[in-house]
Amino acid sequence: MPHVEDDEAFLQRFSRLPLFTRGRTQNVWNIMKGRVQDFEVTVMEFRYSYNSSSTKSTGEVSTQTVVILELDLLNLPSFSLTPHKTSTELGNKFFSTLIPALAQFIPQDINFDSYPLFSKLYLLQRTRKNEDAVRKLFNRDVIRYYELQKGLCTDGAGSTIMCYSLDEQLGPEDIPPFIDQSI
Repeated sequence: MPHVEDDEAFLQRFSRLPLFTRGRTQNVWNIMKGRVQDFEVTVMEFRYSYNSSSTKSTGEVSTQTVVILELDLLNLPSFSLTPHKTSTELGNKFFSTLIPALAQFIPQDINFDSYPLFSKLYLLQRTRKNEDAVRKLFNRDVIRYYELQKGLCTDGAGSTIMCYSLDEQLGPEDIPPFIDQSI
């Protein structure tokens, strides 16, 4: 599909995934759906932007190709994995410093003492209640995989997992290998 009639309604289906909570203006287009192995797969372009409330002008814009995998057998804890020094990480630090009472509502970073490279490369966020489940999900094999895939972002919740690279749009020839990398 080149686009959807209502971006907000379409994205509501994936509202538990942290990427889709970013920005004020969100758009999706070039949506492809199908099956790969046992997964329902959605590939799309996703853009979000932040508008300055004082000037109504567009500020930062981020556009990326997103691969969403759904499998009813999955029961993932809610998490977000992004490279360190993303705008989300910087914004969380700013707000928690400015208003300490907000810190309890900001997702917390998980670091692994046994895997300093992974902890240096990635910000693994979770809610306060699911740290044990996220730590269990990110076992040795998963951590080593991401150490090799520097820059790959992944969000997960329930039966859905999503992969993308911030601000990277893929060409048609790059989509099959990216789906293979995501599965």
